[in-house]
Amino acid sequence: ELSSPDWLAEFRHAHILFARFPDLTIASEADLLIAQELIQNVAAALENEGGSILQFCCDDKGLVAIGGWGLALSAYENAAERAVLAAQAVARCGHRVAIGIASGKVFSGLVGVEPYLQYVVVGDPINRAAAISVKEVAPIVFDEGVRGAIDRRFETNHVADLRLKGQKTDAPVHTVSAERLRGLAHTGSMIGRS
Repeated sequence: ELSSPDWLAEFRHAHILFARFPDLTIASEADLLIAQELIQNVAAALENEGGSILQFCCDDKGLVAIGGWGLALSAYENAAERAVLAAQAVARCGHRVAIGIASGKVFSGLVGVEPYLQYVVVGDPINRAAAISVKEVAPIVFDEGVRGAIDRRFETNHVADLRLKGQKTDAPVHTVSAERLRGLAHTGSMIGRS
């Protein structure tokens, strides 16, 4: 339970998904219904791949959704792959979207006081994922750390070297070109089993 006093703040290696829906603004009640359905679909896509929903907000940049893998409640060996699969599901939601995924060290933990505790995640991967999504070089783009973590399952293409806000050097970014393991299944007997 998140409100437990035993819940510690910690540094973790995480994969952060930052999805922007720049065409979605909320100017009418009809827009609220569209946003509600979209938020439900995005939340389902993140949760289906074991991600933590960190935030939804709507501002001058449109609707923004932030999710994370590798956090206390979403730690998986294939966390980066799950982030990419969730991004692919989000991209199929029927709205123009720009998704950035970045990996690295984040600080996560509870802030506030009872009963107003909130689980927060801060760190460079959130800023990089946001900056990558703003560039909109492809619908789903990720940094070098994510590319290395998904290399076994996905074929990737280098799409650009981006100067990201707050970074001193250009960052290579990539996109998925194909899934390597699609349809791959073990058909023989297992070693050590009779």
